[in-house]
Amino acid sequence: MKLANTPAAPYYAVIFTSLKNNADADYEKMAEKMEELVKN
Repeated sequence: MKLANTPAAPYYAVIFTSLKNNADADYEKMAEKMEELVKN
Protein backbone atom coordinates (compact mmCIF):
# COMPACT_ATOMS: atom_id res chain seq x y z
CA MET A 1 0.00 0.00 0.00
CA LYS A 2 1.44 3.37 -1.03
CA LEU A 3 0.74 6.16 1.47
CA ALA A 4 2.09 9.25 -0.29
CA ASN A 5 3.82 10.34 -3.46
CA THR A 6 7.14 11.51 -2.02
CA PRO A 7 10.40 12.47 -3.72
CA ALA A 8 13.24 9.98 -3.86
CA ALA A 9 15.71 9.71 -0.99
CA PRO A 10 17.94 11.07 0.54
CA TYR A 11 15.93 12.85 3.20
CA TYR A 12 17.25 15.41 5.67
CA ALA A 13 16.07 16.59 9.08
CA VAL A 14 16.96 19.87 10.73
CA ILE A 15 16.71 19.76 14.51
CA PHE A 16 17.75 22.45 16.95
CA THR A 17 17.30 23.27 20.59
CA SER A 18 17.37 26.53 22.49
CA LEU A 19 17.30 27.60 26.10
CA LYS A 20 14.89 30.29 27.22
CA ASN A 21 15.98 32.92 29.69
CA ASN A 22 14.56 36.08 31.25
CA ALA A 23 15.59 38.10 28.19
CA ASP A 24 12.78 36.38 26.24
CA ALA A 25 10.14 38.83 27.47
CA ASP A 26 8.08 38.71 24.25
CA TYR A 27 8.36 34.97 23.70
CA GLU A 28 4.78 34.19 24.76
CA LYS A 29 3.34 37.04 22.67
CA MET A 30 5.23 35.85 19.58
CA ALA A 31 4.19 32.23 20.17
CA GLU A 32 0.56 33.34 20.25
CA LYS A 33 1.03 35.31 17.00
CA MET A 34 2.63 32.30 15.27
CA GLU A 35 -0.25 30.08 16.39
CA GLU A 36 -2.73 32.63 15.01
CA LEU A 37 -0.92 32.71 11.65
CA VAL A 38 -0.96 28.92 11.38
CA LYS A 39 -4.70 28.75 12.00
CA ASN A 40 -5.49 31.21 9.17
